[in-house]
Amino acid sequence: MALKVNLKKYLKIEGRWQFVAVLRVNGLPKPAYVVLNGEPVKETAGELYLDWRSEARRHEEISLRPIDPFRKTIIARDFMHCNHPSLG
Repeated sequence: MALKVNLKKYLKIEGRWQFVAVLRVNGLPKPAYVVLNGEPVKETAGELYLDWRSEARRHEEISLRPIDPFRKTIIARDFMHCNHPSLG
């Protein structure tokens, strides 16, 4: 079973806190943009989360802001390896 990793943001939208998908362009995440009502919207606020499933269990890990450069590199590498194994 292929492992699929999603990057999402936790934002306050219309008075309610909710998770929204981070925009992907050609399979690569663009953390400054989220998808709301099917449209890309620039949104620099909010916490980033990684979300994945393994062994039928859902996992989440918060990516704290600001992200130090080393952690940001590790997260990007892991994201690319899970979603594009040929690049890892």
